[in-house]
Amino acid sequence: MRKPMRVLFLVPDFPDPPDRIKGGIQSAVLNLLKGFESLPIDVKVVSISRDTDNEYRRQLYSNVEVIYVPEGPAPLSFVNYFLHCSRAVRNIIKEYKPDIIHFEEGMNFLLIRFFAHKRYKHVLTIHGITFAEAKLKKYWKQRMKWYMNGIVERVMLPPHVIHISKYSKNIFSRLIREKAPIIFNAVGNSYFPIPELKATGNRLLYVGVINRRKNLMSLLKVLDRLQQKGCAFTLDIVGDFDESEKYREEVLPFVAARGLSQRVNFLGWKTQEDLIELYTNHDIVVLPSLQETLPVVIAEAMSAARVMVTTDVGGIPEMIDHGKDGFIYQKHQEDQLEGILMELFNNHELVSEVGAAARRSANRKFHCRVIAEKTFNYYQLLHLSESGESESVFNPSV
Repeated sequence: MRKPMRVLFLVPDFPDPPDRIKGGIQSAVLNLLKGFESLPIDVKVVSISRDTDNEYRRQLYSNVEVIYVPEGPAPLSFVNYFLHCSRAVRNIIKEYKPDIIHFEEGMNFLLIRFFAHKRYKHVLTIHGITFAEAKLKKYWKQRMKWYMNGIVERVMLPPHVIHISKYSKNIFSRLIREKAPIIFNAVGNSYFPIPELKATGNRLLYVGVINRRKNLMSLLKVLDRLQQKGCAFTLDIVGDFDESEKYREEVLPFVAARGLSQRVNFLGWKTQEDLIELYTNHDIVVLPSLQETLPVVIAEAMSAARVMVTTDVGGIPEMIDHGKDGFIYQKHQEDQLEGILMELFNNHELVSEVGAAARRSANRKFHCRVIAEKTFNYYQLLHLSESGESESVFNPSV
């Protein structure tokens, strides 16, 4: 009998317990791992975290084990990645002897590659466009940090890459010499059984970190105008503020000053079980982002048969057929967002029709079973190929 393929995942801050997700990458990884359950693959997930002082292990599924590794003592993460984490990962690689080493984070997290046995095939899933996000930072120190992360990412970029959108692939086309696949983020089984809406309650849901890139203020301004026109939506916000941006100091005073406190609820981060209940009780999910690659929240909302309203940035147009299985508007165009929400207000027929179409699309494009099989097939292609990692992957002219 053929031995299962051995894959080592490298992920920052994979949650323990795993249902306490605090970001799209974590959710995408967890969903993908769920899809691996029925495939001939053995996975070890190495989670690099500041929340633990000692290495320990958890069995996630029958063929998936999570190894929690302390980030290290240095105050700067990139120093820990280069010195402490890389050696810890090297020891795990020596013990496990994986066929594939899969990085689920780029930027300075890739410094771990310095000591991570270059003879193994390294893969990176590109979840974000670092330089694009750097441009949206308000303070120059944050911009410089993200630009430096982007430089490190390009220098340390593995030769094998998985893109999650055509948008990402086009940006990295001159850096990656192989024909890299496009594999969307996965959605777990638990979202698809959520019942379709029987009535419309005009309840909006936002899921994600609260920062300038996600542009929550634009949604709040639109809700203020809609309320004055008699279209009073309720908004529940799942997530928390990115404290490095001081965005809280703009958002909360606006909510209070405009009398939105009774209709806007800040819920903090929630477990996967809580999220399922929230999707069940909401009609519409809104993501007013200024930059995205392929947001997991969109795939989750569509899988739950909920109407997704979002901007036309990054890879989002690849996910939604406007007017059929969701709605897309131009970023910064708050009047377009207002018009879409007015059309959906008290419109159960439209909400139900679009939500049902969204689920059909999601089942075909995002289901964890589909995504896991595509990822496994790519692993097999790499494992059977004769090409190694000796080729140069950094083009200084870019």
